[in-house]
Amino acid sequence: MKAYVQTYTYYLRVERGFSAHTISAYVKDINQYLAYLAQTYTITSPDQIKKDHVERFVRNEQRKRLKSSTIARKLSAIKGFHQYLVLEHVIKDNVASEIEGPKKAKRLPSTFSEEAVAAIIDSIPSDTLLQQRNAAILELLYATGIRISECVSLTLPDVHLNEGFIHVTGKGNKERIVPLHDVAVASLRHYITDVRVHLVKDQTNHLFLNRNGKVLTRQRVWQFLQGISGLIPGLESMHPHQMRHSFASHLLNSGVDLRYVQALLGHEDIATTQIYTHTSNDRLKQTFQNAHPRAKKKE
Repeated sequence: MKAYVQTYTYYLRVERGFSAHTISAYVKDINQYLAYLAQTYTITSPDQIKKDHVERFVRNEQRKRLKSSTIARKLSAIKGFHQYLVLEHVIKDNVASEIEGPKKAKRLPSTFSEEAVAAIIDSIPSDTLLQQRNAAILELLYATGIRISECVSLTLPDVHLNEGFIHVTGKGNKERIVPLHDVAVASLRHYITDVRVHLVKDQTNHLFLNRNGKVLTRQRVWQFLQGISGLIPGLESMHPHQMRHSFASHLLNSGVDLRYVQALLGHEDIATTQIYTHTSNDRLKQTFQNAHPRAKKKE
């Protein structure tokens, strides 16, 4: 069995182009797997391995309370090893191919409270043109929940201030209309009328520009958001997507229908939007505890 592992290592490095780190992890997983089979079932040849053996190994790893991502990686290594043996005509079938690994736990999106968002927006100075531009960007991100890539791609024809909406082109060039509230309209109107006119140098329709009059990049937005995080006590870092997450969670907390939030975010599958219900459920539980007569603490 060691000889097969050695040739598989060569295959991963030369034909698949895997990194040394990945190969090392895979080989470690496979050696552990083969040692388990040898010790538990006295298996010494690949053709002796059955689907049940693989499943029992996976269950054995789960009993160790390993992370689901670790078990998924081990199973991936095993499947790849068996597939290699099929390609080399050592075995006929990949007995591990149909075995499902543990489902990865969904990470809840990181959000700000409504008070924190207000503090973040209010923290931006307004002394310079670029600071006023940054304030307009932050106001827009929270008002609409659009992605950073969608934000920097906006053009002047996409912005309809009198009607109160923006025209957004999202992933897969799918278009959607996102409404603007009055505060966002006022912020954008100030930026376009009093700020952008001083930044623009060439004929460009892009909405947000840098100090040189060029299109603002996603990386630059990231940088100024990191700078803002240093102004808020207790806020160590700030990710552009946190405004999008906060936008969705706050709408759901306020009772907005999930389908409507899905349309605003541009999610094709409502299951993608449903992850925000976990965050809003926390507020629901707290509201319940505070409101139900039997749940209130006795004074």
